[in-house]
Amino acid sequence: MELLEAVNMCLSALGEARVSNTGVRHPSVDLIKGTLDIKRKQVLEKGLWFNTYDVTMSPNGEGMVEYPARAITVQSGNSNAIYVPRDKMLFDVLNNTQYFDGPVRLTVTADIDFNDLPECVANVVMYRTMRAVYVGDLGYDSTVSDMAQNEMQASLQMETLHMRNMQYSTRSRRGFIKYTRALRG
Repeated sequence: MELLEAVNMCLSALGEARVSNTGVRHPSVDLIKGTLDIKRKQVLEKGLWFNTYDVTMSPNGEGMVEYPARAITVQSGNSNAIYVPRDKMLFDVLNNTQYFDGPVRLTVTADIDFNDLPECVANVVMYRTMRAVYVGDLGYDSTVSDMAQNEMQASLQMETLHMRNMQYSTRSRRGFIKYTRALRG
């Protein structure tokens, strides 16, 4: 889904005229674009199959590691460290330092532009935005429940695709292994 298409769907829900590009000066378009950006980051922040990756980063000559570009969150890949950005560098909160002895394994959740989102994720973001803008502009009515239902359906599609792509399996969980061993006797 393109950004223009999402903006026009939100404008249609508000009963306003469609626009030919997103650069037009229009208060509703600016509001929709801002809300789309917020909702997009909220959806991406939890980490999905297409925006999460593992990386090992080495310190520079000063012993500091650059914070990964376009990262929404960074988690430790091999320890219980907590990392945050400080002056575009990685900062270890638990050890209160930005200096590292060796390579650091990270799990990065990346920010992705709206136009590059998979269709089902773009639909979730668009419906959440549509509902938020509609309620803010016109208040609650029966249309809001329809929007919420559409959002829930798109969210289910997104979660199904996420589960399929991450290849989660109950068979690899410790509880399942204990259960099968107990069955064998």
